[in-house]
Amino acid sequence: MAYVLIILVLLVFVSLYVLNPYELLFGDGALARFLMEFLFGDIWYIFVGFILCVRHRAVAGSAVALLFFGPHITRHVVNLMYGETVSEADTVLFPLALLLAMFIAFMLFGVFIINLVGGYRGAGAPSNLLQLSEAALAYCMVAAIIGLFNGLHALMGYPLLGEIGAKVTIPSMIIASYVCDAVSLISGIGAIVVLQSRRSHGVYAGLLTGQAIFWIASIVLNYVQTLKHYNFNPPTMMPGIIVGVIVLVFALMSWASSVGQWFAGAPDAGVNSGGPVMVMAPAPVAVPQQIMGADGRMYTVMAAPAPMMGGAPGFTPAASPAPFPRTAAPSAPAAPSGAAAPPPAGHNPSGPDSSSA
Repeated sequence: MAYVLIILVLLVFVSLYVLNPYELLFGDGALARFLMEFLFGDIWYIFVGFILCVRHRAVAGSAVALLFFGPHITRHVVNLMYGETVSEADTVLFPLALLLAMFIAFMLFGVFIINLVGGYRGAGAPSNLLQLSEAALAYCMVAAIIGLFNGLHALMGYPLLGEIGAKVTIPSMIIASYVCDAVSLISGIGAIVVLQSRRSHGVYAGLLTGQAIFWIASIVLNYVQTLKHYNFNPPTMMPGIIVGVIVLVFALMSWASSVGQWFAGAPDAGVNSGGPVMVMAPAPVAVPQQIMGADGRMYTVMAAPAPMMGGAPGFTPAASPAPFPRTAAPSAPAAPSGAAAPPPAGHNPSGPDSSSA
């Protein structure tokens, strides 16, 4: 669901840029600027978020896309509310696309919360804190690459835009921000290497924290340079400040103990571990047993297995063993020849009339 919404975010992002009445697509350098922003601009946040979702990092992927798309929509809302409209016809489809973008952003936020609270927790699955740190790592990487590209393009005189920026001078504070972007990019590459190899939790957390700090320093330098020429504009600057704080918090989550357990190879705390384990009991087997009979002889019988508590599916208790063989009672000795046989039981020797005599 997360990567489906990210695909919709990509489509809405392109439609908002095409329909934006304040940035015409055609004109002097407009088409070149569109291609440059499409290939080397903010669209890479969406691509990276989609890749993370495909790699079963729904929390990280949705976070990266949301951290970009929220402020992007906010800037468009501010321009629509306070900007000067070009014409009535140009602003008919743009508000509708903006409403659709806001709806998709709310849905993406809901998917992010659902994955964060009750996402998949299979064996070896990374914890939420690790995925949030990965979101900070991916976001800072994309931001640093875009910042360095823009800086290199500016230092070269904006050749992709023709002669538009040929006379632009770059202040020293902006050059310092490019240096911060370069340090952030190097730290991010090191963090990715350590993360892929699971070498050291402390090194990963340290590199990621340093990357986020240098990236925030670059943002601060850009804001300071902007405030030299313009007044503070909360609707346009506050979303960027909020995103910077969130990214720093996500980066600091790399110091959590669950992240260290993942580096150590231990199962995630969200995986069922340490609980009772159900083991199939062995099937009961009848055992031969020696029993002494009443006549003093030894007999071999098969003892029945004890039935399981509550019974077992598919198990029928063995039949009870056959009773012990009983010895016949000793017969009376035979009478000698010529002697009369003993009278049968109940025989009256006096005869029926003896009582009447």
